Amino acid sequence: MRASEYPTKPFKSLLKREWNCICRQLNEMEVAYDKIDWASIDDVGYTNVLEFLKDEYGLELREDDEHNKKKGDWNREEKEDQLSRLEQAKDREKKLAEEIAVKDFDHQEAERIIEEMANFNKYCENVVWTTIFCLMNKGRFNVINAGAYGVGKSRGTKEIVDSWIKLDTIQQITGHITPAKMFDMFGLGGSIVVDESYTLFTNAQIKHLLRSALYDGNVVWTTKTDERTAFFEGSMIFNTNVLNNRNMNDSALLDRCFINRLDLSNAQIIEKKDSNYRPDRDIWKQIKNRLLVIRNTSLKELDEKYGLTMAECDYVDEFFNSRVRISQSRISMRSFHRVKDIFQRTKWFFGDLSKELLEFAGNLAENYIFIGGKK
Repeated sequence: MRASEYPTKPFKSLLKREWNCICRQLNEMEVAYDKIDWASIDDVGYTNVLEFLKDEYGLELREDDEHNKKKGDWNREEKEDQLSRLEQAKDREKKLAEEIAVKDFDHQEAERIIEEMANFNKYCENVVWTTIFCLMNKGRFNVINAGAYGVGKSRGTKEIVDSWIKLDTIQQITGHITPAKMFDMFGLGGSIVVDESYTLFTNAQIKHLLRSALYDGNVVWTTKTDERTAFFEGSMIFNTNVLNNRNMNDSALLDRCFINRLDLSNAQIIEKKDSNYRPDRDIWKQIKNRLLVIRNTSLKELDEKYGLTMAECDYVDEFFNSRVRISQSRISMRSFHRVKDIFQRTKWFFGDLSKELLEFAGNLAENYIFIGGKK
């Protein structure tokens, strides 16, 4: 097949030379162009297309020489541009936070917010609250939402970010992702939302990067010609349809996350469909404002004003011990810290831990005591 006979480029961002290089090699491998699901590539770029073909179809294509020469400069320029845009977004966010009058929620307001979140994503409130807690951007709070298509994973994460929180400092990606792209996201830091992230748990290189990022934050990306390092201080949310736990490394990865396993019945899905939810925009504005303040307040200040009291710490301790004593499921030292973190972030968000809020936090925390989440 001649270059003039190659199919039309599926992406405008690909240079004609790059597309011809891809088509020429597919032709040599006798792989039909229409057998590739080009539409499922979210982050379009020459390197990403090659990674996609390798990960999804086992096709190892060579990069053309001219692209290799320029790729280093492109990567540096793109990274500098991303960092610049992120810093500008952080400055805008900080100015917004400074304009907000800090106010804790009273009992009635807290009730309204909890009810609104339950109505917003029925039977998946845990997804909503762990998303809110993750977006506080304070310490590590990594979340995995696992469940079938259409049960509420994206609604409780991506829709919140896109429609209600709307902060440019939150990184998002949907669908296929390459190890190189994952490393770059770690380098930028902050909160990361990955929707439909099955690739993350099947790609060995990405799992290696994830373990490093979620363990101590020190991430190393090694290629044949280069070694790059980054320190990830943020938190991540993963939405996936498949969650396997094949070995100890997988268990260790899951133990560093808050796992929401979503298994809704047909009746529950029908009820969600017919719920006719109408958003209370005033409540969503309050949620965004509270998150803005928390994100731009130091941990020291938060602890001084909203740290758990001795009595509250004793309550959390007894809560955890009472649940563990009657179960044979596996726990780790992180199990207690997950539970305590839920109570602490509840207090950060609402400004108090009343009897009702202790009960709310307890019901939420019960899902994260055991490794791999509540099944």
